[in-house]
Amino acid sequence: MEGPLIPAGDADIILSFELAESIRYSQFASSKTHFFISTNQIIPSTVYQDRKEKYPSLEEIYDNINSITKHVYFVDTNKIASDLGDIRIANVIMLGILMESGTVPLRSESVEQAILKFVPKKTQELNQKAFHTGIERANIFLEEFV
Repeated sequence: MEGPLIPAGDADIILSFELAESIRYSQFASSKTHFFISTNQIIPSTVYQDRKEKYPSLEEIYDNINSITKHVYFVDTNKIASDLGDIRIANVIMLGILMESGTVPLRSESVEQAILKFVPKKTQELNQKAFHTGIERANIFLEEFV
């Protein structure tokens, strides 16, 4: 994410696979940026070691990001992935949601083919199901934001 290709304030989309990650990359956002944020929390050891540091709440993160853009979508990808049988497919669920959002100028079929090309053959069916589940969930929750 950091680099000369995406200047501060110029990102169209920020995909955050961990809750606080969205804040770490918020300097790349503007009012036009769409945030897709997994509610997954990975609490750093420094929070446990240094009692002065605290992990931000969902509300704090929402308020922070919402002050930059109104295009903020939270998804419990770990719950959805667990329901499908494997937590490791949470990222593919997020890709399905992203593709259905209409914010990426790619065809969903092309992304699905790329996923199937690069995942192990024994996980193709599960990853395909995760991608389609992401698309289905996007249709449900994106309607709430329209």
